[in-house]
Amino acid sequence: MSRSIRTGCLILLMAALVVGCGAAEEDQLISEKITIMNQIADNWGTVKEKDVESMKAAREQYKSLQEKLAAVDKKLAAIGTERTEAAIKRKPVEYEGALNRMRTSKPAR
Repeated sequence: MSRSIRTGCLILLMAALVVGCGAAEEDQLISEKITIMNQIADNWGTVKEKDVESMKAAREQYKSLQEKLAAVDKKLAAIGTERTEAAIKRKPVEYEGALNRMRTSKPAR
């Protein structure tokens, strides 16, 4: 076998390995969803008590984060429930923690 053929085969093999070693799409999307949920919880924490301006700013940020979350959820729906649930099971503590933070976070009044 000539040297150039061996080199070409080696390059193709390395390229195939690199492509196959990336995290699954659903894992990346779940990580992104966890980040967004934590950002939503943090966002409500920026509201100062009885401060209308900080509430308005937080609402605008919340709308933006909700749009991002909806886009991620749409991608996860396209992937399928089974793969999405499997990805959540690989990060149960992070996912449940972010979900609980998001659900319990409320702006100061």
